[in-house]
Amino acid sequence: MMNNKATKLGLNDTHFTNPEGLHNKKQYTTASDMAKLLDYALDNGHFKAIFTKETFQTTLTKDHPDGILLESTVLSSLNKEEQDGFEIIGGKSGTTYDAGQCWATLGLVDEREYISIVKGAPLEDISHPDKAQIADTLKLYTKIKTCE
Repeated sequence: MMNNKATKLGLNDTHFTNPEGLHNKKQYTTASDMAKLLDYALDNGHFKAIFTKETFQTTLTKDHPDGILLESTVLSSLNKEEQDGFEIIGGKSGTTYDAGQCWATLGLVDEREYISIVKGAPLEDISHPDKAQIADTLKLYTKIKTCE
């Protein structure tokens, strides 16, 4: 189903093998395709509301009668002082040894929304990542700000 949707969205350089994004030799994508996918997902108001929250309490289930408190690993990793002239308002992280440190973010520059995709930031120790994807993301938004 994911691959059918990818085809319908024109994600021509993407193939999924699992829904969680863990490494598989047959799973691949590009930054451009991920940006298209995120842009599509952000059109869904429920997704955007969750994507842009620092925390989100899920509804209760049989196994989790109180629900689950989810915390944005992107928003909780950012320092507001480093966001000079822009604000990152949502994001999704992903890190594996094969993919490196990755971030897909939504940011505001002069009240205009921008999507940034960072893939493959080097990773030496998954237990102690250096968060190079954060530095790359901040550089991208700084460049957008100076181009406006």
